[in-house]
Amino acid sequence: MKNRVLKLFLFSLEMIFSCLFLIISIMFIYASFHNIKMCEDVKSFINKAEFEFKSENTYYYSVTDYSLEEETIKIKEYNADVYYPVLGKTGDLFLMPQSRMEYIPLFSSFVSTLFGGHAGVIIDDGDRLIEAMGGSKEQSYVFNFSTDLYTEERTVIGMRVKASQEERHEAANNAISLVGKSYNHWFIFNTKDAYYCTDICARVYGKEYGMDYKLENNGFHTSVQDLFHSEDTYITFVKYKKGNETHIYYLKNPNLEK
Repeated sequence: MKNRVLKLFLFSLEMIFSCLFLIISIMFIYASFHNIKMCEDVKSFINKAEFEFKSENTYYYSVTDYSLEEETIKIKEYNADVYYPVLGKTGDLFLMPQSRMEYIPLFSSFVSTLFGGHAGVIIDDGDRLIEAMGGSKEQSYVFNFSTDLYTEERTVIGMRVKASQEERHEAANNAISLVGKSYNHWFIFNTKDAYYCTDICARVYGKEYGMDYKLENNGFHTSVQDLFHSEDTYITFVKYKKGNETHIYYLKNPNLEK
C-alpha cells in the first residue's frame, strides 16, 4: 500500500513538473517571437531616421512625422554647441528591454526574454519618472524619481499612447497618485493596491481610471513586450549607448518648431 501511494505521489510530481516545463516552454517561444518582432520594429524606426547633429559624444537623428501633435524630446542648450536631451513628455512611457538584474546572468536573461526589463511613466515634461521598484521590504514601492533616461546605460525606448494630450496628462496624474503604494512581488497576478513597473503603465490608462486603452493582452500579466506591441502605443524615441557614444532617434514634426 505504501509503495502504491509513493508511486502515485512521484507520478503526480512528475506530471506537475512536466506541465510546468511545457507552460514555460510555450511562454518562452511566444516571448521570443515578440522579442524578435520588437527588435525588427526598433530597427525599422532607426532606419527611417536622418542624422541631425552631434553634441560631444551624443548623436541625434530624427524621424519626420507631420501628424505629430506634441514633441517627443526636448533638447536643452547649455553652452555653445553643447546640448542635453530630456527624453519623453508627460504621460509617455519608457521601456527597457534588458533586465536590471545583470548580477544574476542566467536569471536576468530569462526575465528579459519572458517579461522584458523595466518600464515606467514619464511626468513633468520628461523631468521625472514614476516607477515601481522591488527590493527589500523597506525599498519596495512606487517611486517618483528625477529622470535618468539619458544617462541610463541600457537601451531605452519611448512609447506614446494614442490618447489626447489631456488624457496623457490625466494618466500621468494617475501614476503620481500611486507614489508610495506597495510593490507587487507576485507580479504574475494583478492586485488592487500593489503594483509592478509595467502594471502601472497599463493600469493608469485603463478602465479603473475611466479610460479604455488596452496596453496588455492577456489579463494576467503586463510585460514590456505587451506595452510595445499594443495597438494603442507607438514608438517616439530610441536611445542606446555604443561604447562612449550615445545615439538618440526621435519622432519630429518640423512644423512644431515654427
